[in-house]
Amino acid sequence: MIIVIIRHLRDVHYTVVTVIYGIQGTVICGILVVVYDVFELPQTPLEWSLVVGLSLLTWGGQTGLVLALQLEQCAVVSLINSLDTCFAFILQFIFLGVIPDMYSVTGASIVLTGVIVTTFRKYLSGLPEDNKTRQRFRLILK
Repeated sequence: MIIVIIRHLRDVHYTVVTVIYGIQGTVICGILVVVYDVFELPQTPLEWSLVVGLSLLTWGGQTGLVLALQLEQCAVVSLINSLDTCFAFILQFIFLGVIPDMYSVTGASIVLTGVIVTTFRKYLSGLPEDNKTRQRFRLILK
């Protein structure tokens, strides 16, 4: 639903959308902190640098997503965005040593296959009508 809403906001500058999501997230986190009473400030410079790094990376990711939704088709962007799950499995394995189970691997494989087929379909649709590769894979374009 959010992807469709952002798609309709093509004429709005991307920073407006990003700031609104930041304000919304801050309000929701503030409410949850009050409800669960679990607020703690970072104590060490390392913790502060991790908080700042996380906020900058989150801002960059959200900005990239908003720009992509304004410039590209919704289906393509949402499929590429679903690769977050695959990257999360890879990063968990590398940094935390968590081995994904068969259900996780199967789901990630399905997502990855969908992204590959969609990317290949977009490549084929850009080829001329009389191209041999386009004619060979014409079922994908239907």
